[in-house]
Amino acid sequence: QKTDGAEAAGSVLESGAASEEKKPEATPKVLESGAASEEKKPEATPNVLESGAASEEKKPETGEKKAENAEPGAVTPEQAAEYAGKIKPVDLGAGADGQPIAWDAEGVAAVAGVFAKHKIPESVANEAVAAYAEHMKAQYQAVILQETELYKRMAGECAARFGNDLPRVAKAAYRGGTDIFGAELFRQLAGVPAFANDARIIEALAARGRAVADDPGVSAPGGAGAPKSDLVSRLYPPGSLGKK
Repeated sequence: QKTDGAEAAGSVLESGAASEEKKPEATPKVLESGAASEEKKPEATPNVLESGAASEEKKPETGEKKAENAEPGAVTPEQAAEYAGKIKPVDLGAGADGQPIAWDAEGVAAVAGVFAKHKIPESVANEAVAAYAEHMKAQYQAVILQETELYKRMAGECAARFGNDLPRVAKAAYRGGTDIFGAELFRQLAGVPAFANDARIIEALAARGRAVADDPGVSAPGGAGAPKSDLVSRLYPPGSLGKK
């Protein structure tokens, strides 16, 4: 193994060998350089008229080209709204509730301003929006299909749980739900599939419905014949709050 000093010495020797092997510089040859200078072509003679003709032939930038390179101008809200009115709505199909899926007019108005700013032809804008709408339609339908399968499975669980008593249980549940929430609100809740097909909710409401059917006054403090009151009063009779 070489020491640091040996390495340094080796480097010096190697550099010395390299300098020994270095070839001497070529002797300058004046005649050859003279020949090279003789072969060098003279510069072209200036021709003012030809240069003038060349400048005449050079075409100036047209206004159209300048317009292409210029930054797009701002679009007023009125111009954006006018452009948006030229984009045709796309039928997105129906949602899980059977109602048509609403067309996103606000979203179209937002992109219409960009289309107008960059002077996108109306046919191209309509094609782009329609392609995106079809993509979203497929997404909606996939979600609806998943939800439908879920609700079918929930309804199947109710059928398995209540068996042949399902019609009677459902009727009692509707009666109990109407008693608790009121007819109008419960009608809205019953239209929500996740609520209306949950076996636990149906069972609880049916219990309430049977109690109301057996004793109509059970829905109000005081027993049979007592007037009905709101949900809070039924759950917390007067004077019951604050008592242990």
